[in-house]
Amino acid sequence: MNTKNMKIFSYLRLQRKQTNLNKLDLIFIYALGGLIGNIYETTLFFIIKGEYVDSSASVISPFNVVYAFGLTLFSFCLYKVNNIFIMFLLASFLGGFFEYFASIIEEYIFRISSWDYSNLFMNINGRTTIPISLLWGLMGTICVILLPFFLKLIHKIPYKIYLITAIILLSYICLDWILSFISLLRYSQRMHGDNLDNDFYKWIDYLFNNDYMKKKYPNLIFK
Repeated sequence: MNTKNMKIFSYLRLQRKQTNLNKLDLIFIYALGGLIGNIYETTLFFIIKGEYVDSSASVISPFNVVYAFGLTLFSFCLYKVNNIFIMFLLASFLGGFFEYFASIIEEYIFRISSWDYSNLFMNINGRTTIPISLLWGLMGTICVILLPFFLKLIHKIPYKIYLITAIILLSYICLDWILSFISLLRYSQRMHGDNLDNDFYKWIDYLFNNDYMKKKYPNLIFK
């Protein structure tokens, strides 16, 4: 590594040392990761398929939950790691582990699958692959390195406004989690022919019917 690159890495490391990461910041990081993930997946699908597909994977928010949790996990676990190579390895492991774990949850709770890597090189039970884990590592490392610049922006917000915004955003995220969980579970039940008929489910079926869910989760495979 030449002197110029060493100076750049030293500068980026110094930015993380000088910029604290607190628990409320994780709420904003979740939203940032979800938005970036949604834009990335939507753009990638448009390039490959030539059509627009909703990639939020949430019923009422624009936050892609996989990328949102991914960036939050990377930030919480890796922000204080100074060695770039170790950060990359840890991010690769965390990204692959999270993708694998998320796939298990989908299959055993919702009886669905959003991805299947069985035909890809070096896959691990079709739930993730070594190359994709390394890609998670690269993305995670880049995001954590650049994170201080985002934190500096939100830390400039007056604290009362920052706190109120964090509370509102967290409430919105929690509501999205609850509705996404219930509507996705009910969607799977309908597609599997489960007869669970009550007033609450009728309300869910009305708000989040099959057409709506197909648009929100176009790549689902029912197990």
